[in-house]
Amino acid sequence: MCIIKIENLCKRTTSKQDTKIILNNLSLYINKGDFVAITGTSGAGKTTLLKILALIESFDCGDYWLNHKKISFRKDAINANIRKVNFGYIPQNLGLIESISVYENILIPLYIQRRNVIAIKQKIDTLSRILNIHHLLAENTDHLSLGEKQRVAILRACIKQPSILFADEPTASLDPENKKIIMKLFQELNHKGTTIIMNSHDHEIIECTNTRYLIKNGIIKKL
Repeated sequence: MCIIKIENLCKRTTSKQDTKIILNNLSLYINKGDFVAITGTSGAGKTTLLKILALIESFDCGDYWLNHKKISFRKDAINANIRKVNFGYIPQNLGLIESISVYENILIPLYIQRRNVIAIKQKIDTLSRILNIHHLLAENTDHLSLGEKQRVAILRACIKQPSILFADEPTASLDPENKKIIMKLFQELNHKGTTIIMNSHDHEIIECTNTRYLIKNGIIKKL
């Protein structure tokens, strides 16, 4: 079943000097349960596309359907609720709040969802041990290495148990051992029904997915 359908999507940026086309008449179809990798050179438009798919950024023309319902970026409250309830997002800049602890960072999406934090405490304990950050839960995130911060951001997105997980270069700062741990976690989530859409330059990571796309000059093609 197709859960995301993008047709003839365009995205451009305009400055005083010129207009730059980021995404050019792009069409994309993603089925429920897919594990998708999007690759391409730096600046090809991968992050922009991921943000559009995650309802974080708007586009200039084209159509977006999610679960057969057309998305309008004029309906901010509806889109915000979709992000809150259905989506998990791992940004490239990680988006952690460095003045609070790792544990508090992980709880943020649960508070937004008004979930029972006590009921999900065991899940946090389990995932933090899998990701080798259990000993860091009480630490402020500004004390962590970049690789540790990346694993915190991954746990924070996964703890929501989203129906769609968006990940922007989720293993970029990880050593080979932790890359394998993350990909095993993603594969397990995918097998349980989570649709995963991931940007990556890492060919070893891309090989773990079942659907692959290349963006070049604002145009996407299936590999």
